[in-house]
Amino acid sequence: MTIQDDMLSQDGIERTKRGLPVRTVDSALAATAQGLAEAFAGGARFSHNVGGGMSARASANGWTGSTLAENIAYGSDAVDATFRQWMNSAGHRANILDAGTDLAGFGHAVSADQTHYWAANYGAKQAGGSVGGSEQPAPKRRWWQIIFRWLGAGT
Repeated sequence: MTIQDDMLSQDGIERTKRGLPVRTVDSALAATAQGLAEAFAGGARFSHNVGGGMSARASANGWTGSTLAENIAYGSDAVDATFRQWMNSAGHRANILDAGTDLAGFGHAVSADQTHYWAANYGAKQAGGSVGGSEQPAPKRRWWQIIFRWLGAGT
């Protein structure tokens, strides 16, 4: 099993405990998350603003969806511990349990000093979490998306 598989499995465990469907991996979201984890491991500042922000990074990897969210973490070398860390944070937990997202991508990288970096991107191709055309209107922003935009983190 790969880290991507392990993270998708842990994500699915948290979601199914609450009656939510399991997500599927999207290649653009996976590339976005992996690129961010590798950037952190390479010395980039630990921030959602790397590479112009999450939307810019996702678009550069081919993302055309209408909804996008991101979790980042560092420290633990284990998938389950990283998900526990996220589930204990209101904003990260909201991203994991967002019923409006049905796609995901995950990343993991280790720096030269052996620090583990993690990233998860969640999205939907159209409002409501259904996979479909990207010409659908964007969904209303959630409170945490407004705060991220206000902080300059992009959404």
